[in-house]
Amino acid sequence: MTPVAGPSCPGEIVALVERHRRATRLAVQRAAADLFEEHGCEAVSFEQVAAAAGISTSALRRYCDTAEDAATCHLVTAAGDLADAVSRRRGASLLWAVHEGVQEVFATVEAPALDLRRMIVVCLDQPPLTRRWLAAGREGQLRLAEVIAGRSSGPGTAAAEAQAGAVMAAVLTASEHWALDGGSLPGHLADCFSAIEVLDVPFGSA
Repeated sequence: MTPVAGPSCPGEIVALVERHRRATRLAVQRAAADLFEEHGCEAVSFEQVAAAAGISTSALRRYCDTAEDAATCHLVTAAGDLADAVSRRRGASLLWAVHEGVQEVFATVEAPALDLRRMIVVCLDQPPLTRRWLAAGREGQLRLAEVIAGRSSGPGTAAAEAQAGAVMAAVLTASEHWALDGGSLPGHLADCFSAIEVLDVPFGSA
């Protein structure tokens, strides 16, 4: 019998585990969106989300604490992914780096664009989920501010946080209009970034 090839090094094992976690977060978020879209937030329980995602309630608690949190658990991870994507483009203009970073993050999500748009619409349609959508944006702001400032947010990073806040507001607005109005995400990003083009300056060092 020919042995089945497996991961050849610890790094590959870590990568496989992380891919599994990301796939599970996405499945949880999709399942939650389906339930909330059909029944509304108040009628959906934590146990129902777990069952719809095909995992146990104890497994679901590794990713979120409430049924409402399940709707954005993958978005919170995406905030860190965006900061990492922008950081890899250090030395470029900020808006270009974010524009490319957003598209990179969306491209790595293993879900049809229609699914992602629908999840955003569900979040915008129900106030408890809207608060979580905005909280994910706030997380993105803080992570992006750290990239701009080159250090953790805190005393002395107010300017970087304000700059990151303006950029993330544009990202959220572009994503919302993409979900609600159709069209292309790059097109909406370009429209929103044109309103804050004064921020399109190099950041960090190459």
